[in-house]
Amino acid sequence: MALVSGCRETSGQKRVFEQLIPWNRQAAYRLRRFADWFWTKERSGNGRGELVKGGEMKSVGKLAFVSVDNAGHLPSLSQPEAVSFIVKCWVTKGMDTRCPPLEQ
Repeated sequence: MALVSGCRETSGQKRVFEQLIPWNRQAAYRLRRFADWFWTKERSGNGRGELVKGGEMKSVGKLAFVSVDNAGHLPSLSQPEAVSFIVKCWVTKGMDTRCPPLEQ
């Protein structure tokens, strides 16, 4: 499962998985640190993309918590390219080498 969060709700949602809801991989999840994730924003014309920080993420087992920078309550509306990238990575199980590791 990949949980995508906009920046306004992120701190509360982080607390849910770290403290509020007990689950079998919680201890391992707490030990991991959030890491930045990046995606490539395509530029028209030259064929090269620009590397953009998408937010922060951490994962344990089949749970990946992904925050999206500069996104509000609906990240898919305010940052559609970033959300599309992370969803594609999740659906294809990271087959694209640009994908961050969503399952550890």
